Amino acid sequence: MCGVAGIFRRGGEPIDPGVLRRMSDTLVHRGPDGEGFHVEPGRPSVGLASRRLAVIDIPGGAQPMSTEDSRFTIVYNGEVFNAAELRAQLEGHGHRFRSRCDTEVVLRGYAEWGPSVLDRLNGMWAFAVWDRAERRLFLARDRLGVKPLVYAERGGDVVFASEIKALLASGHVPRELDPTALPHYLSAFVVPEPYSFFRGVRRLPAGHHVVVDEAGTRETRYWDCAFEEEPDAGRAAYREEVRGLLEDAVRRRLVADVPLGSFISGGIDSGMVTTVAARAAGEPLRTFTLGFEGSAKDKDERPAARRLAAALGTRHTEEVVTAREAAAALPGLLAMHDEPSQSLVQGHFVCRLARRDVTVALSGVGGDELFSSYPTHRVVDQLARLDRLPAALRRPALALARLAGGRGRRLAALAAMAPDVRVTRWLLHQTDAATRAALIAPSLRATLDLDGPARHLEEHYARARARHPLDRLLYVYVKTYLPDELLRTLDSMSMAVSLEARVPLLDYRLVERAMRIPAAHKMGLRHGKLLLRDVAAELLPPGTMTRGKRGFSIPLDAWLRRDLTETIRDVLSEAAVRRRGVFDAFAVSALVNRYLDGDARLSPPVTMLFAFEQWARRVLDAAPAAPAERASEVAGPAPELSVIIVNWNTREILRNNLASVQKHLRGVAHETLLVDNASADGSADMVAADFPSVRLIRNPDNVGFARANNQAMKVARGRWFLLLNSDTLLTDDSVARLLDRVKSDPTIGIAHCRLVMGDGRLQHTTYRFPGVRLALVEDFALYKLLSPARRAATLLAGYWDQAEERDVDWVAGAFMLLPRAVFEKTGGFTEAYFMYGEDMEWCYRIRDAGWRIRYFPQATIVHLDHASSAIRWGDRRVAICLERQLDIYARRRGRALGSLYHLVKTAGAAFRVGYFSVRSIAGGHNAEYNREMRRYYMLCFRTIAGLLLGNR
Repeated sequence: MCGVAGIFRRGGEPIDPGVLRRMSDTLVHRGPDGEGFHVEPGRPSVGLASRRLAVIDIPGGAQPMSTEDSRFTIVYNGEVFNAAELRAQLEGHGHRFRSRCDTEVVLRGYAEWGPSVLDRLNGMWAFAVWDRAERRLFLARDRLGVKPLVYAERGGDVVFASEIKALLASGHVPRELDPTALPHYLSAFVVPEPYSFFRGVRRLPAGHHVVVDEAGTRETRYWDCAFEEEPDAGRAAYREEVRGLLEDAVRRRLVADVPLGSFISGGIDSGMVTTVAARAAGEPLRTFTLGFEGSAKDKDERPAARRLAAALGTRHTEEVVTAREAAAALPGLLAMHDEPSQSLVQGHFVCRLARRDVTVALSGVGGDELFSSYPTHRVVDQLARLDRLPAALRRPALALARLAGGRGRRLAALAAMAPDVRVTRWLLHQTDAATRAALIAPSLRATLDLDGPARHLEEHYARARARHPLDRLLYVYVKTYLPDELLRTLDSMSMAVSLEARVPLLDYRLVERAMRIPAAHKMGLRHGKLLLRDVAAELLPPGTMTRGKRGFSIPLDAWLRRDLTETIRDVLSEAAVRRRGVFDAFAVSALVNRYLDGDARLSPPVTMLFAFEQWARRVLDAAPAAPAERASEVAGPAPELSVIIVNWNTREILRNNLASVQKHLRGVAHETLLVDNASADGSADMVAADFPSVRLIRNPDNVGFARANNQAMKVARGRWFLLLNSDTLLTDDSVARLLDRVKSDPTIGIAHCRLVMGDGRLQHTTYRFPGVRLALVEDFALYKLLSPARRAATLLAGYWDQAEERDVDWVAGAFMLLPRAVFEKTGGFTEAYFMYGEDMEWCYRIRDAGWRIRYFPQATIVHLDHASSAIRWGDRRVAICLERQLDIYARRRGRALGSLYHLVKTAGAAFRVGYFSVRSIAGGHNAEYNREMRRYYMLCFRTIAGLLLGNR
């Protein structure tokens, strides 16, 4: 996966490389593994930018990429899953490939076949090809819209990118609301393609391409799935065909040179995808699911996901999200998504969870839209059945429905409409027309097309060729809800954490097949997805089939009216709404009050308004600067040392940290780089005001410890790097003396010093790498048979007083002093881990490269993180550290040894629980300590045993 951006200037004006770089910087999350630029002068002129997330052919896929004759240059975002077949065809035409990546396949395919290459591709993509000979820019997006592409035209210039934020960074697009999108947003809780909330910005619709040249900009649809239903071939034939297509689609999407996993939501769609993937994978698949605090028992995905994971033998991870966590994350997610939307929370947290372990994840998106499952689908199917009744039966049935009132009366009203009108004017709107009109501010209301949402749906219906109302509706879902909400959210939330998400159920062959299958095989009287349920019954392990639609559904109503009531009132206060000037303050206030007083039907509009205002504050009100702020460039000779500090919400502690660095490194030529991970406590502003010499990098989101350190090391100028936690303090010049000592030793990879807590006690931060022998010695107390000196040398950590200088295996990341060459050769911390484990993993690679990890007791700093003497026994941190240790060992030593190590650690934790239980019962002056240790090892046992059973 990648991020792409570019500028086309018809008049031939020069392309500013600085503008391209600003655009690229906003897309760094989409491609942290590399960036590239291509500038072509002339008339017209063009500039291309690319950010790369390396998934296939990691060393060979740099972009932009050009053909040998330099005629064609591509920037590309996506994956093509039939690349091997196309490569063979192109080689038959005389093409000679320089890489294994699919970027080159698409590039050479365009050179050979032109725009018709799109008909040959099976995958997901958004790319731009510059044709130097024709002076033409070609933009294309995949059939279903898995990958995004946006563009804007101002005067003679066209700018395009993967995300709107890159267009804003170009300076060609103003940060200005387009109010014409408001009726659409209030109807669907999303701005549909091709519209956007920004004036002049257009989303390239799925299945379209654009040609840009001196003659103009021409957008063309190259693919559609509007088919008539075929004559019924029977359930058995369809079941066999759909299963074959699904299995092939999943297998094609398992190709990767990086770790791959799968989301499990508890439903049959993700269940089938995961099952096929797990059976085809050569090692245990990693799987991920979410739970949400406050969810009803029947809405909790985790039990069903655990059952499937256990049956398949996957390495399963789950996480519970709270209302407060969701609310805290939402503003950042809205900014990352570029526009307000309704599925960001669940998308973000499951993608963040997966990214800790994998770079690619499979998703079950698409099954509901292709084979029918939603309540709206059921209503449309029931009405179609009612329409087919003889008039003598239909009239009394509708009369009874009207007498029943409530839903019956609404059903009768819908039955009186034409089938398409039922959907375009009623069923596919989350709010009714009167509510939408009342909410929009009077000053805007008269200028807007309030009927636009209905006409937008009518345009899609006009292209539908199916006869059955359900099949016509499914076509519209594939053209609206699927790309507008589901795929847009999946892309933005996965790319926000540099995760590639793949959607096997949206293989275009499967989509085209589903669109032709008669409605009778999709929705029944009792439930939907009839055909997929038959396939699932054959594929899923016994006892894992679930009933009803499942998905990562948050208990939104409970959260809003229980945990977030005051937040809602604050964000949507009359004063705030009036200042914004978009909505009617009185109407919004009345709506919020009715909702909080118990009218649950108003949840959709209240949530829309809440998300809009949060988004507007973060995006519309933002300064025009690019959201990812680079460290300022510094002229002059490179310093001896670059001090690198990552901060997240530790303002006052950070202030003391920076002051101590200034004071005790005065004798060293140094620079200080501070990476602020979207702190909410004013940390970054404090640094800018009080420490102007510090090179400040402001991240718009918390990208984690590893990535933030790497980010700083890439722009640091020193010959040596000092990585410091923000909660550390230098107390003397011993660190300066340590640098003076080690800089002449070419064998040093990392120098580590003595860390003490705030009360002066030693913090044990030097360790041995995990291993079976070490686990046996430590966990079963065999170290008691060793002399104290032998025990310290064998185990390090808390068994050693750290009084002498020595080589160790790995050290904590709170203090790492290293030469620049170490970073340049090893690439820094792995970014697969958001937190914990990255220091151990990097030390492995540093030692592999021939450097030493050495501890020096002559230098001392204070580390406040462990100032309290009480260990937080229930802390998730302990569990994550254990998970990381097991994962890293298995990756380094292989599956067999990894499993053995896991078993030994499980048994060792159980032994320790028993040991300290007995000591606790025995009493004595150490009884409290023994009870604490028993609680600690019980946590360890539950974590390790849970991992052994496939849970996290």
